Parts: sequence; structure tokens; C-alpha cells
Amino acid sequence: MESKYEQELLDFDRYWYLGHRFIYHPFSGYVNAPFKSDTLNINSHGFRGAEYKYKNVTNRTRVGVFGPSGVVGIPIANDGTNLTACLQRAFDAASVSVEVMNFAVISARIGHEANILAKALIDYDIDIVVHVSGFNDTTAYVLGSLWEYSDTAAIQDSGFVRNRNLGKPLFFAGEFLRSLKRANKLREARRCFRERIRGAEKFFRAQRHKTIDQPVFVPVPEIGTRVYLSYLNLIKSACEYAGKPYYYSFQPSLFTTGKTLSTYEAVAAQEQNMVFGSNRELQEKRIFDYRALHEDLRQKTRDLISGSGHSYIDLEAVFDAEGQEEDVFYDESHYFPYGNGLLAQKIANSLGM
Repeated sequence: MESKYEQELLDFDRYWYLGHRFIYHPFSGYVNAPFKSDTLNINSHGFRGAEYKYKNVTNRTRVGVFGPSGVVGIPIANDGTNLTACLQRAFDAASVSVEVMNFAVISARIGHEANILAKALIDYDIDIVVHVSGFNDTTAYVLGSLWEYSDTAAIQDSGFVRNRNLGKPLFFAGEFLRSLKRANKLREARRCFRERIRGAEKFFRAQRHKTIDQPVFVPVPEIGTRVYLSYLNLIKSACEYAGKPYYYSFQPSLFTTGKTLSTYEAVAAQEQNMVFGSNRELQEKRIFDYRALHEDLRQKTRDLISGSGHSYIDLEAVFDAEGQEEDVFYDESHYFPYGNGLLAQKIANSLGM
């Protein structure tokens, strides 16, 4: 299966594991780092696809799609098979004059999505908002993390630490040593990258599992639910203030799907779990907790959105209806091109355009 998407996986490894990942973005904090390759291209604004114009000069209806990496379309969906590319193709096929814009950011959580969405509403002349979210937040709450992606939080914190130590040369000597250690890791990752598909990914995932496999993370489902719903309220209020229709869906997950799993998906569910570590006992407990929280939070988001005059799109039901012979999930929260096409058609139908 991996050999079929070799170029996509190689380009993603170069971007995510051997590259810079993010750049600073006013108000929203950060977005994807610009990147160019055969299959994965991120524009200078930090979003997937061709360059965006701030103003709508074409008079086509602009649909802005927000969410995490599953919406970005990594690691195996290329520029023509990710969710928003499929959505654009669905509108084009129906001769509907729409411009689909992908504002998703890898590893985004609800607070970050709220900031990106609020800024995009002002910057880009968006007419309709589509938001697919929830997986990253739910897994984070199971692992005891409430607010933001740890890697970007560490980057922001280190900037303030450096500022505080500008007059202390010894501090920067320590930074130099940390840089050497990082350079050694990158050399090893590049060696793994050259040796096999997804080599750099597997190298860094093994490093992460050393932390995740520790049974010290206390789930925070109740407070996490309050955090998520509070931000979701902010997002729908921002859309109401801007006078824009808001369509929301809880993100489909391999952990909770009602689909009869294909042979590949069944193996992926067991062997390709990148979220909850490699300790089987801890994995099973965390997936159990995830399923319970996913169902509870999904229902609460449905009630909140549907009860406030906005539209809830049930994307999970789209996959549930697929047969065992179809591969739609690549891993726990990313989709094969076929799966992206199914989701895109459901969104297009829900928008009624």
C-alpha cells in the first residue's frame, strides 16, 4: 500500500519531519510553513494549495474549509486528492461557481482553529464556513492536555525565555549545545529517510513513544468538553457576527467508525496507531476512553450546532455506509483519496449548491 503513495509519503516526510513545520502568523499564532514539492504544496500564506488572493476578485462564492491535518490532506493525499481539492472538483462537475479555500493547519486544535477562522473571515472575503474538527482535541484530553499542541507551545515559550536571557551569554552556549543535539537527530532521521519509506516519520515517532508510553497522563474529559464547547460557541458567534453560514462536522476517526474495516484498515487500527503510544495495554485503555469521549462530545456538538440555527454535517455516517472492500482510512484520522472524495461529495450536497 505504501509503495502506491511513495512520492506523497516522501514529500510529507521532507516537509514535516525534516523541515520547519510552522511559521508565525499574526493573531492566529502559527500556520503551516510554505513548502513546494511534487505532491504537497503550501502557499506563502501557510495554507495548502495555490496562492490565495485576499479579496474575491472572481465573484465566485468562496467556501473556506477549516480543521486539522485530516483536512490539510496529509500524508498520502496529494494536491489533487485532498478534501478541498475533491470538494472543488465536485462543485466544478456540477457547474457551480465556487472557490474552495483550505485553511486547515496540521495539529490544530479548537482554540487555534477559532483564531484562524476569525482572522480568515476578516482577511479573505469568505462567504461560507465549513469546519471539520474534534479528533486532535479528543485525543489530547485523553492524554491530559487541555489547551494547545505541545510542540508549538514549547516554541512560543522558548521565545520568551530567550528574550529574558538576552544579556546572558551562557544561556546561548546552552542553546548551542541543544542545537548540536538536534542536528545529530536530524542526521539520523535523514539516514532513516533514505533507507525506507516513512523512515523519518518512524524515527521521530519512536522518540515520541518514549514519552507517550509513560502511564502518567491523567485524562481531562469533563474540563476538555467545556473547553471545546466554549470555543465552538465562539466560532459560531464569529460566523453569526460576520453573517456567514456555518457548517460543522465532528471529524471521522478509525477508532470509532461504524464501517466494517477493510483488511488494510484492520491492520492500521492495530499497527499504525500514532496517537496513544506503542504500549498495548495503555493503547487499549486510551482508545476505550477516546471512544467514550468522542461519542459524548460528538453528540454535544451536534446539539449545540443544530440547536442554534447552523448546520451539522454527519461525515461519520458517510464512512459507516461503505463496504469492507473499500479503504477510506489511512490511519486514525487521515484518509485515502477515495475517502476524501466521499466526504467532499457529502459536504457539497449539504451546502445545497
